[in-house]
Amino acid sequence: MQKHILIVSYVFPPYPGIGGRRWAKFSKYLSKKGYSVHVVCSLNPFSKKQSLYYDDVKQKGIVIHSLSSNYPNILLRTPIYFIEKIKYHFFEKMLKLFFKGSPYDRAIFWEKNMLSKCRKIIEELNINTVIATGAPFRVNYFSIKLKKYFPNIKLINDLRDPWTWGHGYGMNNLSEKNSRYEWDMETKVINASDIITVPIESMVNHLKKKFPDHANKIINLPHSFDEDEVCKRSYSGERKKKLLLYGTLYDGLENEFEAVSLALKKEGYTLSIISYSDKYQSVFAKNGTLNKQVFYNEELMPKELFQKFNEYDYILLLHNRNIKDHIATKFYEIVYSGIPVIYIGADGKAAEFIKQNNVGAHILPEKISSDLPETLLQHIIPSYKLDFNIEDFSFSRQTDFLIQLIENKNQNLL
Repeated sequence: MQKHILIVSYVFPPYPGIGGRRWAKFSKYLSKKGYSVHVVCSLNPFSKKQSLYYDDVKQKGIVIHSLSSNYPNILLRTPIYFIEKIKYHFFEKMLKLFFKGSPYDRAIFWEKNMLSKCRKIIEELNINTVIATGAPFRVNYFSIKLKKYFPNIKLINDLRDPWTWGHGYGMNNLSEKNSRYEWDMETKVINASDIITVPIESMVNHLKKKFPDHANKIINLPHSFDEDEVCKRSYSGERKKKLLLYGTLYDGLENEFEAVSLALKKEGYTLSIISYSDKYQSVFAKNGTLNKQVFYNEELMPKELFQKFNEYDYILLLHNRNIKDHIATKFYEIVYSGIPVIYIGADGKAAEFIKQNNVGAHILPEKISSDLPETLLQHIIPSYKLDFNIEDFSFSRQTDFLIQLIENKNQNLL
């Protein structure tokens, strides 16, 4: 008998962005392990961009149902021209006027389309498990309304990021009234869901403390790496004096990047930045390193990116203080590949991961100017003394764990 499952993920390939990666990968491995995966997601609003993970979901066993979201496109980007700024502020004001909660939640207008399509799929295929993931977090809130029509479905709500206690999606700038609305949605989601999954332990701890009556259903489903993509680094021992930074460029790191720029200048290293963003170019330009020692590059397909690790001495990671406890996917990718990392960030879980597992060096933001040049001179060779099996953090293994949650094969999990 065919096993069907419904995933609701607003951002999902071909919609670009890292937000679609987690459930694109789980969908890929669920389909490999015998599930027919149906995904309700938003139409891609970007005509010239598509997800780096689109190939993962172009396979038999995954059916994508893309729906219009009606969210104003102007709010999806930073306005540059005067007319764009006028339109941006107009729609921002309208959303704040007519909707409670965060106006930057892209699913504001999506409820009717989403619920209608989900109900149809559940009825036609007799689906008994639904997984909804946010952000945008209204997707999680809308999902609990499915319980009204299908009280016996197993509802798993996945929170990829902190919700009301986070700094993204405008949460830290909301009025008290709008904050209360988000808190209320979050509480209802926790109450109504059968399982809550989150990707990092600090989120588990926060939610269990906030909702002690529901602690047994709050579960860590970690960020993972795809072993089909990440290749082992082939290291000759030759020093190339090259650093690589890839992925998200976080806000509020102007001082850190300026100190990095000066250290590169001093030691003669180059830095390649592979990202969808060109943030901080002005910092490097001011110090004379842009296009001389610092080079911005377009995003690469994952396999191509990991193959390029052979060209670099270190991966450079910079985190702001808000995510100092965030063990991101790239930590596991880097460990699996075998390349050393230089992590710049405050003391926290991420720094502990680097130090305890001997995968590279940790530098405090306030010590970049002194410690980064010294670190670059040391020629770090990581020992990778792991007290865990890195294979356990592959999407294949974590999908096995997810299937246990879906099928209740291990009652001790709940």
